[in-house]
Amino acid sequence: MNRFHNYHRKTLCIAANLIIQNEKLYVLIR
Repeated sequence: MNRFHNYHRKTLCIAANLIIQNEKLYVLIR
């Protein structure tokens, strides 16, 4: 259970990083 929780947190961190990068690119394009 703990391992699954850590994996889920890593996935959320990666997703958040991708969203932040996309927002930066969007601002640069505009």
